[in-house]
Amino acid sequence: MLGTLGSAATCLAQASAPPAQPEEIARIVVGFTQTATPQTTPTQHLFADFFFSRPLPAAKVALWGNVRLASSPRPVNSTIATVSADIAKAVLTTPLYEIGQSGEFITGLEYELLAPPAKTSVAAIGAFGATVPLSTSASPNNPQTRFPREYWAGFRFASTNGTTHILDVTMGQNEMVTGGAMHGPVVRVFSEYGMAAGKVGTVYLIGEMQLAGARGPQQADLYRIGVGLDFLQILKASGSN
Repeated sequence: MLGTLGSAATCLAQASAPPAQPEEIARIVVGFTQTATPQTTPTQHLFADFFFSRPLPAAKVALWGNVRLASSPRPVNSTIATVSADIAKAVLTTPLYEIGQSGEFITGLEYELLAPPAKTSVAAIGAFGATVPLSTSASPNNPQTRFPREYWAGFRFASTNGTTHILDVTMGQNEMVTGGAMHGPVVRVFSEYGMAAGKVGTVYLIGEMQLAGARGPQQADLYRIGVGLDFLQILKASGSN
């Protein structure tokens, strides 16, 4: 009888407990990236990626944002064996103004659909933002008075089993892809895969593809691939030397 009452009390306590909140996340990844469209030659850049996700009072809802800065095009001659050391050296010796030659700023909401202890969490996400390009097509006869805008909605699949693995599959619009106008749908697939790598901490492999649904002279698919390190780990390693 007492056991039954205890079990019932436990079930009641679990039922009345507030839903688990999403985990707060903040990280800075720095590294090398390569970007191109079908009409352009691939260019390499040094980048800094600031990502955060903060739970809101509403259950299962989080505010998230991403600020990505990149340098002017620069050759990257690293090999697999030297890329970690080359990233650390470049980050510690490159002036801040050079890294901020272009930027992408995105913010939005995340609603948790499937939470741990599942191996992979699933969330519905929505976001909007803008891009500050390295160069624009503005001219005296056609001045550009605003940054190219973008917005997205879709799903985020994430796993944090020791390291972070993220896959975003979204659809929306991006004026950088559709020639400066909100024209036609754009599919965006973004992946960030973290791997533990000893002294350098976590190594992040990054891939992104944006595919324009409409076709025309102003439409241009976009891809980005890169490799990065945890910025705080670089500072810690440099301070211990």
